[in-house]
Amino acid sequence: MNSATNKAIAAITLIGMAGSAAPALADDWKERARGQLQFVGLTLEGDGWTLDRELHLGGLNDADTGFVPLRLDDRTDYAIVAVCDAQCGDLDLFLYDSDDSLVAEDCAEAGLPVVHITPDERERFDLAVKMVECAEAPCSYSVAVYSAPALTPRGFADARLDRRDSDY
Repeated sequence: MNSATNKAIAAITLIGMAGSAAPALADDWKERARGQLQFVGLTLEGDGWTLDRELHLGGLNDADTGFVPLRLDDRTDYAIVAVCDAQCGDLDLFLYDSDDSLVAEDCAEAGLPVVHITPDERERFDLAVKMVECAEAPCSYSVAVYSAPALTPRGFADARLDRRDSDY
């Protein structure tokens, strides 16, 4: 990830910490989640990313995993981002291809979970969202998919993103 993405992650982490004093109501959470995802989007737009789709707002208990099916196109870079409510202590993302092989993950204990992928062909993927820590169940989460045209030849798309070791 580049510096703009890192700034978005830091800002969202602070937003989540600031709201941790009281549980969010469902409608309040929907608005906060959209606001957080819009903020991430504004930050990523400077790097050529656009909101491809916003996925469902879900809820998970502590240690539960939910699955979100995705159809992703080839020749496109994707950043899949999740945000969670103030009661959520840690949220992890795992992306599986149509063969059920793990292709990307973000298991960092802090910050905004993001996975990156540039598919070689149009394919169905499953995003596993794991609620690692939830103080008051169920914890709410939301997932958004950002995309950008793959501007580099196959094999180099990953190199242009400054990734953490835990991203793959």
